[in-house]
Parts: sequence; structure tokens; C-alpha cells
Amino acid sequence: MNAVVITKEERNKMAGIGTARNACKRPEMSRRMSDVFSDSEVDVLGMMGECAVAEYLGASVDYSIHMHGDNGTDLTFKGQTVSVKYNHRWRGFLMVEERQGDDIHSGLVNDLKTDLIVLSHGKCMPPKTCVCRDAGGIVVVLAGWLTRDEFISTASHRDLGLGDRYIVTCEKLRPMHEI
Repeated sequence: MNAVVITKEERNKMAGIGTARNACKRPEMSRRMSDVFSDSEVDVLGMMGECAVAEYLGASVDYSIHMHGDNGTDLTFKGQTVSVKYNHRWRGFLMVEERQGDDIHSGLVNDLKTDLIVLSHGKCMPPKTCVCRDAGGIVVVLAGWLTRDEFISTASHRDLGLGDRYIVTCEKLRPMHEI
């Protein structure tokens, strides 16, 4: 298992950046990826995933804050663009939101613009245990990755209660050491 420990100090820095990023989004950009976490909390969790993957890959983290969100690329590694997704659930799904105009059968997924997609996840097991709001450090597990084309050919389409998503289970991901 590949994992990165995010310290309390790093987490506090990420909380500030994630909160600022969320504040720059238009109100209609609410992703509502969770019925438990606010949009701001989702951005903070995503920032933790980005930092953990960047540390593992030896890549730089883009800490910049853009009006109306970013261009969909979280990192660059060996000349390839990388999108990092975070799921707080232990062995949670790699999920990409379905957008209007998507046609996964022809390869059009508007919310996935990168060459590679990586899933990072927490160690939470809701509803019993969730440590994402704890004030201390947190362990971020690097579950695996796929190329964009692999994601598109592997993903199933489901509504998990917050809108349609393209999802891939952890078992179908390539191991991190192969990236």
C-alpha cells in the first residue's frame, strides 16, 4: 500500500488554500460531491490528495487560486497532465462527474481533460468511522491510476445519490509503482 502522511501543519496550509479556491468559484459551480461535506471541505480534501500524489511522484503542487476554478489539471508528471481525485472512504470509487454534453462512448468526458487520473483515498469507513475532520494529521492512500482512455473504457455509469458519475473500482486501477 502506498500512502503519504499529511501533517497537521500541512493540513492547515491546505485548508487555507482549499477554502480560498472554493470561495473563488461561482455559486452555480457547487459540485455537491458529498451529502456530508461542504463544497469547501471537498476542496480541502482534494488538496490533500493532490499534495500526497505530488509528494509520491516528486512533482510540484500548483497552489495557485484561479477565479472560477482551474483548468482540470492538478499536476504534470513526465510531460503528462494528471488529475487527482480524492475519496474519503477506504477503497472508495474513482469518480468523475457527468456533465451536460458528455458522450463517454465517443470519449467525450468534459470533467476529465488530463492524460492520467489518480485515485487517492482516506481511511474512513462511514458511517462508523470518519477521520477527515480530525484536527491532526491524516493518512492519504494512493490507490492507483489509469490513463484517460483506460478510465473511459472501464468506467461504469451510476447515480450514487448526488447525480450521475462515471466510476471505477479500486480493483481496476493500475498500481502506483507503474506510473
